[in-house]
Amino acid sequence: MNRLSLKSIAPLIIRLLALALLAKAIAVALLWFLPAQSIALPPQENHITPYRHIRLNNICKSSAPSKQATLPQTQLEIHSLILHGLYGNAQHGYAIIATKNKPKKSHIIAVGERFEGYKLQAIALDYVVFEKGSKEYKLPLYKPKKSKATAQVESLQETADDMAPVQVDKTAINYYKSRPNAIWKDISIKELRKGAKIKGFVVTRIKKGAKIAQLGLKKGDILLKANGIDLNSYAAAMKLYSAIEKLNTLSLLIQRNGIQKEIIYEIH
Repeated sequence: MNRLSLKSIAPLIIRLLALALLAKAIAVALLWFLPAQSIALPPQENHITPYRHIRLNNICKSSAPSKQATLPQTQLEIHSLILHGLYGNAQHGYAIIATKNKPKKSHIIAVGERFEGYKLQAIALDYVVFEKGSKEYKLPLYKPKKSKATAQVESLQETADDMAPVQVDKTAINYYKSRPNAIWKDISIKELRKGAKIKGFVVTRIKKGAKIAQLGLKKGDILLKANGIDLNSYAAAMKLYSAIEKLNTLSLLIQRNGIQKEIIYEIH
C-alpha cells in the first residue's frame, strides 16, 4: 500500500481551512445586516367551541318559508268599463274601450283580444259582447248625459220643428197609393184599444231610410185623428188612405210620450 505523505495532503488541508474561513466570514456578514431580534409569533392556543343546545323543531320552523300576506288583485267589473266607439261586425272589428277611473285613456281592442280579463267576442250595432269565465257580458255604447241647457235647446228645436209644416212630395203619395203592400213593408201599426173600442193606432215599426220615414213619425207614436176625423176604426183609416192623393194638406194629431201634438203636411 502506498502511504500518504504530509506533503501530499497539506494542500487539501489548506483548502478546507480556506473554505471554513470563507463560510465564517459570510455568517458574520449576515449577522451584521440581519435585525438583532426575531419576529415573535403569538402562542397558539387550543380553540374550544362553547357548548350550545340546539332544538331541531326550531330549525324546521326557521327553514320553512314565511307566509306573506297577499292582497287580492283588483278585478274590474263590466260596469266599470266604457265603450266609446265600435266598428265591424260579429266576427271582425274593433272596440274603443276605457275605464271609468281613466275615461280619457282609451284602448283599441280587436275581436278575440282581451282587456282587463274580458275577451271581446262580438260587435253589434250599439253594443259589444265580452266573455269572461264562460259568461257573456253586454257592454252598451256610452252615451254622455246631456246637460240641462243642452236638453232645453233640443226641446226648443224640436218644438220649432213640430210647428213647421212637413213638405211632402206627391210622387211619394202616388208611390204608396199604387203599391199598398209597400206601406206595410216600410211601416207597421196596430190598433190601440180601450175595452172593445179602438182609440187609435200605434206605430210599432218604421223602416229606416224609407220614404214614409220622412213623415216625421216615430216608433211608439199613437195616431189619433186625421183632418179632424177620429181614427177609431179600420174603416176610418182606409177612407183616409183612399182619398190621400186628392189632399193638398193633411193635419195629423198624434200622441207622443203622453203629450198630444199636431203635424201639418203640405202635399205638393
